[in-house]
Amino acid sequence: MPGSKDSNFGLNLPSTGIPNAPQVVVVRNSSRKNRPKLNLSHLRKLEGVELQIFNVRVKLGILRYQRSGTVIRLNEDTIVKRGSPNHVRLTDALTLGFIAENTSIPVPRVHDVFCARGENWLVMDYIDAPLLVYAWGHLDEQERLDCMLQLKGYIDELRALEPPQPGKVQAVDGQTCIDSRLASEPWGPFDTIDDFHRFCGNEYVYKNYPKYRDSFEKTAGRVYRTVFTHGDLGPHNIMWKDGKIVGIIDWETAGWLPEYWESMMSYFGSLNTPNWWKMFDSLMDSYPDELAVEQDVGAVLVRMP
Repeated sequence: MPGSKDSNFGLNLPSTGIPNAPQVVVVRNSSRKNRPKLNLSHLRKLEGVELQIFNVRVKLGILRYQRSGTVIRLNEDTIVKRGSPNHVRLTDALTLGFIAENTSIPVPRVHDVFCARGENWLVMDYIDAPLLVYAWGHLDEQERLDCMLQLKGYIDELRALEPPQPGKVQAVDGQTCIDSRLASEPWGPFDTIDDFHRFCGNEYVYKNYPKYRDSFEKTAGRVYRTVFTHGDLGPHNIMWKDGKIVGIIDWETAGWLPEYWESMMSYFGSLNTPNWWKMFDSLMDSYPDELAVEQDVGAVLVRMP
């Protein structure tokens, strides 16, 4: 019911506009150019009859698929992701649009994004495929290599994109980034990578913990590009079916970040699948010194898993 404070839709389930934001279409196949465009210039509020109808859709989805939580399947074709304004954002939809329009990476199409009941809601394609983390153990060595080469092609596409403000660490729309490993709240943007490093705690650890200085000195003076980065790339965010990557999901940590960030965060995101990381690291751009710095910083400062 409109005006109700029950954000669980009675089923016991566990806005700020952006000036000059583009209109984008987000799809995951070759027909992406023919889809109607979704206006993402601002985060609209769902209320009244629209909210009532959406409540019914959510309830029917939960009853049909017997699943609830932060991601709810609405029907055969769509899901909705819900969360606080710090965790589900208009930026997420803009990121998916940017990827769809500028690369061949398979991403879910966004149908709608809005705020309601104190949360943000992102309605998008349901991709009928298992996560790679469940399929990886059943693949032979050639299938694993084929998978990794497909992923390398997609990462190469990301890294070839031209940043609008080279050297600045920011989300796709120039706004804050999120990564709960670093902070529970959105952070940035940062005008320089050095500013970002200070935020990460590198300078503090270097000055106050002499035993870790060797790793910092190996990277001293290195100049990094900012490249477009998923930020949490691993088998838990890759969907695999019939020998192909059919979806890369969960782009909320994406943005223009230092060139080593993708590799480093993939390491931390694949600790439970070390053989995946070993193959990933052997084929992608590798940054072992930068990883060592982050491991040393993480030994001093709290890093969320």
